[in-house]
Amino acid sequence: MANETLTSARSGDAETSRDGGALQSDAARARAARATERAHQMVDRVGAGLHTAAESLGNAAESAISQRDAAAAAARRHLHERPFVVLGAAFALGFVLSRLMR
Repeated sequence: MANETLTSARSGDAETSRDGGALQSDAARARAARATERAHQMVDRVGAGLHTAAESLGNAAESAISQRDAAAAAARRHLHERPFVVLGAAFALGFVLSRLMR
């Protein structure tokens, strides 16, 4: 008889904990769903920010390349227009560097 009472008490507790567990499980699922949604929103925001940064970096790279090309063209033009000035400047620079290296 004592065993029957103990068994019935335990089974009643199990049913109660199953129902309570179901409520807790539903609440946990709801929290997990909200957390997942927030994580997806954060990933979307970060992705949009990275896309913007990549576009800016691409524009900066294009600008740097065009500036490099313009500087090279200007140097070539100067070399063809005044070859002796460029040769004299190269000689002077080489002379100064050789004095500094001693």
